Amino acid sequence: MTDDSTVTADEGVPGDSEPLLKPSLTQFPWVRAAGASLAVLLVQYLVLVASITLTSVTVTRSGWALWTKAVQYVFVLYSAHHVPIATTVDTQIQTGTSLNNLLYGQSLYPVVLFFLLPIVALTIAGYLFETRRTPPATVAIFEESTMVATGFAIPYVLTGAIGSFVFVRRVSLEAAQANSAPALLWTLVAMFLFPMVFVTLGAAVAYRRKRPDQA
Repeated sequence: MTDDSTVTADEGVPGDSEPLLKPSLTQFPWVRAAGASLAVLLVQYLVLVASITLTSVTVTRSGWALWTKAVQYVFVLYSAHHVPIATTVDTQIQTGTSLNNLLYGQSLYPVVLFFLLPIVALTIAGYLFETRRTPPATVAIFEESTMVATGFAIPYVLTGAIGSFVFVRRVSLEAAQANSAPALLWTLVAMFLFPMVFVTLGAAVAYRRKRPDQA
């Protein structure tokens, strides 16, 4: 008589568990995206410096030291992302903080070009990054473009946040001290949203051009 309680070797053994992260996430070139993100920031800064030098926009003073001018150009780049510069004045009587965007109030041209700079740069960067990448066929356009944007956004916003502590201009007067730096909260919001919106757009366009029949 056969014992019906006997089980086969494979019965009751659980199958392979699902991986913790999707393969599309683990296979994505995050380091390359981070490097591209930092390169976009550098290119924007260099283009901005060259543009200010060649146009009538005045953001520095002739007597400033080289480092002071370099910091001021950084402030303009933040301003192009709509991040205001927070200036805190500390006197013997009271302390106050004001927010000021260096580009607001300037003549429309060529200031409008400075506002377009991060938009155009990030859109092109997302497009070029995606054209040089071959994602798996199972990755849809939304997932792919969002991953590209996230790969850009994380180092982008981290660099902006660190810069708000590094690029500080201090002025000491006889009766007061003033510190100017990019406003941190605005930096975190704006420099995260800019790549998430415009890198996504550029990557989505490139994806669509490569795979016109895939959603």
